[in-house]
Parts: sequence; C-alpha cells; structure tokens
Amino acid sequence: MKNTYVAEISQKAFPFFKENCDAFFHKEMAPIQYKGISGSFGSYAERGGERAMVRLRFLSGKLAKEQILYVASAIRKYAIEKIHLTTGQSIQFHHLSGKSILSIFQESPAHGVYCLGSGGDHFSSITASPLRGVDKNEYLDISPYVDLAQQYQYDHFFELDLPRKFKIAFTNGADNESHATLRDLGFTANRDGTFDVYAAGGLGPNPQRGIRVGTHIDGDDCLRYLDAMLALYSRYGERKIHSRARSRYLPASLGQDKFIALFQTFLALSQKKTFPHAEKAVPLAKEGADGQAPKNRRIKAQKQKGLYYINYKPLCGEPQRETLLSLCDYLAAIQDAEIRINSDQSLYIVNLTAAEAKHVAALTAADNANDDFESSVSCIGAAICQMGIRDSQTLLHTLITTLRDRKIDTKFLPKMHLSGCHFSCGTQQIGAIGLRGAVKRIDDSPQPAFAVLVNGSYEQGEERFSQEIGIMTEKNLPLFLEALACLLNKENKPFAAWYADHETAFADLVMTFA
Repeated sequence: MKNTYVAEISQKAFPFFKENCDAFFHKEMAPIQYKGISGSFGSYAERGGERAMVRLRFLSGKLAKEQILYVASAIRKYAIEKIHLTTGQSIQFHHLSGKSILSIFQESPAHGVYCLGSGGDHFSSITASPLRGVDKNEYLDISPYVDLAQQYQYDHFFELDLPRKFKIAFTNGADNESHATLRDLGFTANRDGTFDVYAAGGLGPNPQRGIRVGTHIDGDDCLRYLDAMLALYSRYGERKIHSRARSRYLPASLGQDKFIALFQTFLALSQKKTFPHAEKAVPLAKEGADGQAPKNRRIKAQKQKGLYYINYKPLCGEPQRETLLSLCDYLAAIQDAEIRINSDQSLYIVNLTAAEAKHVAALTAADNANDDFESSVSCIGAAICQMGIRDSQTLLHTLITTLRDRKIDTKFLPKMHLSGCHFSCGTQQIGAIGLRGAVKRIDDSPQPAFAVLVNGSYEQGEERFSQEIGIMTEKNLPLFLEALACLLNKENKPFAAWYADHETAFADLVMTFA
C-alpha cells in the first residue's frame, strides 16, 4: 500500500530531519538529544555515536513484490551487513552513515516503505496475524480491516497529539501472534466474523492485558473504536511523567470503571462521525497443482488450492545478508509471492506452489533455526542500543552455538524471549522463559547478568506475564540451559508440559546457578 499523503509529509519533514541528522553526525548534538528527534523519523543513533540505524515499516509486516525489490536494492546500494527483524514486524538496517539514512528516508516512500513514524511518540506500528488471508484455521480474512486502519493512520498521522507511542494489532482468531490483547488497542476476530476489542494493554514496565471494551462488533466499526481510544488517550493520557505516559497506565490512574465509562463516552461521539468502509478482500487468483504436499516441517498448506507457505526463522532474528538477497531475488520473480514478518522475528513466505516452497526451503536452510529454542527472540542488544544494559543478541548467539558445540539435544527447550533492559523489545514478559538484562554483585563486584523469568504467555485467553525467579550471571546461563535440556530429555517432556508439574523444581534449578 502506498500513500501519497505520507510521502508528501515525509518530504516536507525532510529538511528538519536532515538538519538534525547532520548536526548529530558532525558531533554538534549529543546522542540522547538526537534520540528525542530522530525516533519520529525511524532512526536512532547506535552506541558510540558513530553510526545509526533506520527502521523500515511496511503494511503490518507485509512485503509484496515492490517492497521485496526495494529491500534487496537498498541492501546492495548501501552495503548493508547487519539486518534485524523486529517484534513490531519491521526491518532495521544497522551501522549506517547519516548520508545513507537520509537517502533511505527520502527514497523509500516511492516503494510503499516508510521510515516516518516508525519510532517516537506517535500512532506507530500496526501489527497483524502474519498468515491473514491464507490460514486454513482463520475465522475471517482480517486484511481489509488492517488496510483500513493503516489508511486511517496515514491520513491522521500529523493531526494526533498523543502523550506517547500508540500501537494497535489485529488477530484472525487462529493465533495471537500480533499480541492483539496486549496492545494499546487490539481487535481479535470471532468465529461469527465479528471482532472483540481490547484497550489499554501493553508490555514494557508494568505490563497489562487489555481491557475488553467491545464484543462482537462489526468490522466496519473498527475505526470508530480506534477513533474513540485515540481521543480518550489524547485527552487523559499522562503528559508530565514520561514513564507513566503509555495508555496501559490509564485504567490505574482513572480507575477501571471510569476508564470504561469514558471509553463509551468517546465511542458515542465517534458513532456520530462518518468513516469509510472496508473493501472486500480480493480472492487470490493463483492456484497450484494438485499433488502430494512437500515433506518439510516448515512448509504448510494454505487454504488456497495447491498453495503453500513456509516459515523462515533466521537465528536471533538476523537473516544472513546473502540468504536474504537470494530469497528476495527469487521471490521477485514469483507470481503473488509475499513476505510476512511475524512478531517472533520470523518470516512467512506465502502464496507458493509446492515446487516454489521447496526452493525457498533450500534457499533459507543455512541459517534457519532447528527448534523452538533456536527460534528464541532477542532485541538488538546493548552493543548497539543506547538504552541497553546487556548484549542480549550476543548472548543468544552464544547460547545457541555453545549448546550446539556441546551436542546438547535442545528439542524440549522452549522459545525464549531476551531483552537487554527492562523495556519490551524482546518481549521477555510473555516468554515461557524470559531473560532481562541486569547486574549481579558477587564479592562486591558487579557482574554482567540476566534476570530469569518464567511462565509468560501471549496465547489468547491464556495471557499471563512471566515472573522473575532469580538473577544469573551471563557465564552461568549456558550451564543452566544445558542442565535444563538434559532434565527435560530425561523426562521426555517439552518444557511447558514439564513446568506445569515442576514449578518448584525449576526455581531450585535456577537458584543452583544464580
């Protein structure tokens, strides 16, 4: 989806961004000062202040042919080596010069790719079920409503005066991969083709599950609920204390009953407004041949005849440059092929014939995760992030390679979620096991460490936030996971099934290495 309005606004805002970007790279502006400006333009300085990153935003993580071609061309043009998939269904390019960032910001909107609003205090990301429109188990194709919300965001982006960032999500009922019940506003599909609506959720410090403010609403009313929540948040959101400015603090500050009553008041006002209706989803014309499905655990059948999708989970959410380029080059020539970015830093490649899916499997085999543990999620880490305490990215690489080198069978270990600090870029609050950057004092000496959290979940109806068990030094984490893997292998149980009856045993194991 392209939007000429956003493209025009991006160009109008460009001189201001360029002025400040140049000031930072000329050492005339401190990194922390630059952060407060550059985030609105989808860019942040990296630790050390010599380079910066840029975040590319797509339509709820969907890349069609034009976006695929642009990503590949930008990687080549700017010699991008470090590529990071985010839990907000975006792509980050790292280690860039100011000149490269400014060029990407200017040229990307022509290809339906946007940097503007990818960070900062804005109505930012819209996440959605990555398999919308192709999943056999979905309650309805949510694509028209996602598109409608995206258009609303584009049209009203600079009209909104919000205290902090605002994220929304849609789920198709087959999954909660977009974390719809844990966003500032979330729409979850029902079997009857309607939506339930959740408001004032969020991760980060003081995580909260959204409060249900609507049940079985028509899809065309989604914009009314979005309009109401934005108006409520703009009016009552905290503006003086930055750490309490996200919408998830509203029910506590106002009282839950008052929050719900106010939401209904603003919804009544929105009911008087006129909003566009969603267009009907266009059926996919492409069909594959009948025949035996590919025998590959990563390849699954779509609801469309003879078509398949495949999941590609690059280790640590960072695809190898040449792998991604080969994938993009191949997909650009495939009819209706799309890349869908998931919130777990994996890529779904959809609308493939059996032969095409097999080829994609071969292209992406080299750096694909082998199991849930190797599919663990991590933020970019403190080696790059100014806000980070610990280098979660390097730690995850170390954990995977160490257990591989020791030939430890990790098939029963869970997918972990790692963050280098208390923020939620690694979504550690909803991991079966979460790791959060910390410090542990040993003999009066501070040591690099991570808090170990357990039993989080984002499954709809089973949402819960992980609980901290103890703080463990980085050097002990591989030993801890090796011991846990061996224990699970001995019991012949996946972690979730084992933990349900062994909470105390898990806590004891953590404290053994803490």
